[in-house]
Amino acid sequence: MWERFEDRVRSEKEVVHRTPVKRLETTPAWKVEQFVHALDRIRGKSSQFITAIWPAEVHLLDVKRATRDRFNQAKNIEQAEDREVIGSSLREVLDFLEPFQDQRLENGFAFFVHIGKDARIFKFVVSPYPIRASEFVYSDHFITDIIWPHLRREVRYGLIVVSKREAAIGYIEGSNIVKLETLESPTLGETKKGGASTGRYQRYRDGLVHEHFKRVAEHVKERFWNRKLDGIVVGGPGDAKQMFCDREYLGTDLVSKIVGVLPTSDVREYGLSELGLRAKDLMK
Repeated sequence: MWERFEDRVRSEKEVVHRTPVKRLETTPAWKVEQFVHALDRIRGKSSQFITAIWPAEVHLLDVKRATRDRFNQAKNIEQAEDREVIGSSLREVLDFLEPFQDQRLENGFAFFVHIGKDARIFKFVVSPYPIRASEFVYSDHFITDIIWPHLRREVRYGLIVVSKREAAIGYIEGSNIVKLETLESPTLGETKKGGASTGRYQRYRDGLVHEHFKRVAEHVKERFWNRKLDGIVVGGPGDAKQMFCDREYLGTDLVSKIVGVLPTSDVREYGLSELGLRAKDLMK
């Protein structure tokens, strides 16, 4: 394992030349959050967990050189198990990076790696936000607090404004209120009593409201399923908003995220804006 990395690359020159040249793509912010939360819970023994962080504007060639230098130095580590694990971990990183051409990494780069007997962990981040720190650390855990402030997102709450005929779906992130979709139940607006009895007509209208709420709930699930939400606020005029929540059209997972049900004077875009302003007291 300990032949110099440059010698191994030269011996595999033809293979490397046949490898397609690739570029690293920016890691989505939501995926970075998943990485950091998962890595932060991992603890091990000795100094076998490697955290390497480069600041904004670093070139991938510099990342490769620094990692290669650490790999060549790792053979001098006294403790045998640490030497084996750190060497294997850095070799894993170098093998992964080798096919990628040099590029400027505008917001910085980081990797977290531990290739041991009981676990294989390798996560890399082409940062979506500028990194100011620079570290190359061996520890018994991954160092995430250095990079975490640069990857922290704004608090985000889902917004649902609903009446018995209309609905609007969106979210508030920081001070920004984003509309995702508006819905309407045209059939309900067109119904007239005609010659039907009062009870029969009311049951008919209740059925239309039920179908409208079901449709709104399905659209909410589609819009919210892949968004990391810290909570959901439901609003609207009249009693429709409470009916929508009480009958749990949204399902257990989304209902558990509801932090408030608030009145608004309108639905549609104005209703979303009004709900977003009212919801700020509930956002933590």
